[in-house]
Amino acid sequence: MSTEYESLMVRGRTAHSDALLSECLSISPILAEVYDSVSFHFIEQFNGGACAIASAVIVLNALLFGRNKYDLSFTQPELMSVLEVNTIAPMNLRHGLTLDQCAMLLEKAFERYGGRAKGDSFVAVRIVRNLDAEVLEKTFRSDLENLCPTQYIIVNYLREIGAFRGGHFSPVSAVSLSSKESVYIADTSARAGGPHWLPIPFVARMMATLDSQARATRGYLVVTLLR
Repeated sequence: MSTEYESLMVRGRTAHSDALLSECLSISPILAEVYDSVSFHFIEQFNGGACAIASAVIVLNALLFGRNKYDLSFTQPELMSVLEVNTIAPMNLRHGLTLDQCAMLLEKAFERYGGRAKGDSFVAVRIVRNLDAEVLEKTFRSDLENLCPTQYIIVNYLREIGAFRGGHFSPVSAVSLSSKESVYIADTSARAGGPHWLPIPFVARMMATLDSQARATRGYLVVTLLR
């Protein structure tokens, strides 16, 4: 029996998904650049607990390099070394990362490696959580309207696809604010189905769920490149 999540999701690389994507990208060149940058730097997580690592790599590379390839792009092994040096989380990633740990990882990784590409620029990470679903949805919508090549969003939500049920991180790569009002989540786990669309109100509900490891609700990160 399918979950509510599965009944609402629109899988990527389908006619329905392509129509949503075509609509939103044709309306906004800025969103088109966001989508292209996330897609260009997209990588799959290297193990079951590394979704936050992969998401951070994708977003940092999208912020710094946009649609371009660069020899000094961030890698998952580099971010694992940042975890170890700063003792942010256990290296086995058995339980993955919390929202706070992912935010710290982004900041520390940029401190360690980001200067080699953008000089005096730095990354600011805003944590959004501990709001009820209605307030979280309103805040999320506002932040989605500000998606741009210098500002990305990583969602931390309860994912329920087949055997893959639990907290998960992935970047947002597109948003359709038409009657469908959906976000395109660049799911870092191909085994769980890969990128897909979900309605914004449903994503807000899934982000408002409790993360027992963090003893707080899930939520999302707004990651901004500042100069």
